[in-house]
Amino acid sequence: MSLDEYSDIMRVELKQHVDKICDDLTPQSYLDNAVFYFERDDGAKASGMIWECSSLQLKYFLTGNELGADGDKLQKRIVGFLITSCNDKELKEKLISAWPSVDLSQENAHDYKFGLGFVKYMLKSAMVFCNVLYEINERKSFNRDDLLNWLPDYLMLEVMIPIDGEWKMIDEYIHEGKLKLEGEKPNMSLIKL
Repeated sequence: MSLDEYSDIMRVELKQHVDKICDDLTPQSYLDNAVFYFERDDGAKASGMIWECSSLQLKYFLTGNELGADGDKLQKRIVGFLITSCNDKELKEKLISAWPSVDLSQENAHDYKFGLGFVKYMLKSAMVFCNVLYEINERKSFNRDDLLNWLPDYLMLEVMIPIDGEWKMIDEYIHEGKLKLEGEKPNMSLIKL
């Protein structure tokens, strides 16, 4: 899915039973597929679907806020920012408890170190993580400039933003003369030229 194929961020539901694989590419369908594989004792595939669910929800969240983040390192730092900057104590606690197991789901999909008991916990964590992103989005409590000021410069320059419908890294737009950074952190801002 390209950044131009943005879909609205939605709540997800952890179903108790799923009969068949869903071909839709949504966070909910990935979570449903994770349940499907979990019920068939395939923890590695379930873990992969958990990661797909969570990372797609994060992508929708970022795209809705005119940000793009390729690469796990940048995405993980952005989640770190969400945890650090969340002013709602309940949402913050949910992020803190859900993110570590969601983060491990990608690794578990490849080398399946954790058993089905932990995968079951990952399923719930993915639902919580996705729904916290939904809540932050609904409350409009995310500030793009705060994130850009918080990130180390080398990662901030890798963040993608749209200018005139075209998504590129901030660094590319600066080199093309379409964007400049004004001010110093923590009050730096992006200026479109």
